[in-house]
Amino acid sequence: MQNTSNTVELQFPGRPEDLLRFQVNLLALAEKHYDTLHDEEWIENLPQYQLQLYRAGYNEFSHYLLQTLGDVCVCPTAEYREKALFVLTVFLGNAIEEADDELLQALSWIFLRWLHLERELLCCSEHVCSLLPIIPEKLLARGMFAQFTVWLELLQKISNGQLERPPAVQALIGRLNNALLGRFLDQKINLKVINEGQPDSESVFLVKYFANGGASMLINELYQSPDKKRRLALIEILSQLGEGLAVKLLEQLGEGASWYMVRNALKVISHFDCSKHLELVLPFLKYPDLRVQQQVIDIICGLEEQRVDLLIDALTTCHDRLKTRLVEILSQLNTPQIEHTLIRLLETRDTIEQWSRDHLLIAICEALRGYPTIRVSETLKHLISEREQEKRLGDPVVSAARKTVEQLSAL
Repeated sequence: MQNTSNTVELQFPGRPEDLLRFQVNLLALAEKHYDTLHDEEWIENLPQYQLQLYRAGYNEFSHYLLQTLGDVCVCPTAEYREKALFVLTVFLGNAIEEADDELLQALSWIFLRWLHLERELLCCSEHVCSLLPIIPEKLLARGMFAQFTVWLELLQKISNGQLERPPAVQALIGRLNNALLGRFLDQKINLKVINEGQPDSESVFLVKYFANGGASMLINELYQSPDKKRRLALIEILSQLGEGLAVKLLEQLGEGASWYMVRNALKVISHFDCSKHLELVLPFLKYPDLRVQQQVIDIICGLEEQRVDLLIDALTTCHDRLKTRLVEILSQLNTPQIEHTLIRLLETRDTIEQWSRDHLLIAICEALRGYPTIRVSETLKHLISEREQEKRLGDPVVSAARKTVEQLSAL
């Protein structure tokens, strides 16, 4: 055994002969004699001794022993696999915080190989899988995105049945996969490759993974999660994964999707260049729920270049309760099409929902102050006459209409 540090002295509880027996078993295991794993007392002391080897700088032997335990994890005998997994998970818990990149990658490889080859639900499988997310979490925290992606790819293949496993194992891996995704979301990693001068950045691997299908898991969780904070985190992450995600978001909605699923999909799309996705978004102006319509209106209003045709289409299509804001935006502009649309709304005011009518009429009266035409003046005078016949005290609609008529007359 080569000691590269010699700064830490190996210690072992008990008598010298106990240490000698322990080391004999250690060497036997290193020589692939797995029957030494029947010694329960030796097994219990092995993780701490393995940690001492690592801390003392016996790197070559420490890693060789880890490799041997990794081989035991995939041997034909389930009892030996369980014993080795016990040692490795205890060592993992003790060493993970001080592990260098070499040890971290060694542990990652050992457990990935076990996950890839294990076909049985062992007595310890659930416990082992509950501890495993800490490895890819450390990979992610250290910016080792390519290695992190390997975990995501393997767990996805097992979860969706690409790698055949018994139902109990598949369900367990599915829970591990969800836990790992949760750790990923909690990290709030910015997946955007900001520096275009480094196209080979490791973060590209993670972006490509999600863009090429891994995002389906996140989209499904976005639609199913009852946790609002988690949904907001998912929206933030998905919004960074590229324009190609827009179609996938709507495809995974399926038929009969609830309003909040549709709205969340639109929220993600709103972070993209929405001018490229208008054909996907605009049909939802006719969605029966106002909250979905509002999201579409937000997208239209958020376009870099305001398009009068889209604003007018939204105004004539959306629910009456949402029209006032659109009228206020259109009031900033000035085109014959807007004048015609606003006059048409005034002329059909009896069809406007009662709860929204007065607010909308006031907004229209104010917006028409930029149109000094006879048709506008006559339409407003007719509105004033009609409302006065109803003898409403202090009618704000009449006040707004009169003010507009007065301003137009002064032009």
